[in-house]
Amino acid sequence: MSEFSRIYELSIGRVFERQLRCGEVFGDAAWNVDLREGTLSFAATETREELTIPIQVLGSESNVSNTWLWAWAQPPGRMPDAILKAVNALRKYGLAQKIEELTIDQFALSESLDGHRLASVASAVLPCHGYYRCPHPQGALFVALMSPIAAPPRSSLTLRYSVMVPQILAAGLPIENIPEVCAAYARDLGLKVRMNFTSGGTANRKVDEAKSIEVFEVEPGSKVTVHFDDLKRVKKIDADLRPNPTVRA
Repeated sequence: MSEFSRIYELSIGRVFERQLRCGEVFGDAAWNVDLREGTLSFAATETREELTIPIQVLGSESNVSNTWLWAWAQPPGRMPDAILKAVNALRKYGLAQKIEELTIDQFALSESLDGHRLASVASAVLPCHGYYRCPHPQGALFVALMSPIAAPPRSSLTLRYSVMVPQILAAGLPIENIPEVCAAYARDLGLKVRMNFTSGGTANRKVDEAKSIEVFEVEPGSKVTVHFDDLKRVKKIDADLRPNPTVRA
């Protein structure tokens, strides 16, 4: 697995959850991008006022050439330097880590490498709060959201995990190592992870060798067990959820 794919899979849980929250807040409200000001605005709805978010431009998809172009490769003067700081930092990271996908100016899009996957990795690496796809007749502009959109759910972490994992797996995202994705998302939430194997010890064993993983909170003692079949797909999820007096509805 390439380093790009590894970052994508290790971060897919938190990125997916974050994008889901963004979708709930934005809905289908009319939007407008102001590149000079570096903002993305959404019209007011019945449940919230007009929303304006600071952004950084990541890159764009072209329907004409079926290619992706990172924003740093735009002709000089096309975009203000102020909204390219994040993507330039991303490129420096890609060069340091030798991640080809984050360093080549332009390349062909495919089913396994499109704007959403590129923006997902970018939003996992950068200190942002998700991304947004801004479609236009010739393609789409992808921007990083630089301020929080919505607070995380106030439910217990294990409940949150047990609800989100089936949604992540049902979304049809390109995932090679499902056990690793499940474990990484749990760790991102701050949950403990215990791997269970059919035989042998646990020393130096990888999560994709496990028959199941237990994800738990020490307090109040809630636990979620994710079982895998021989093809490392999720076979069953068992949840033992206990009330947490520190979480209010």
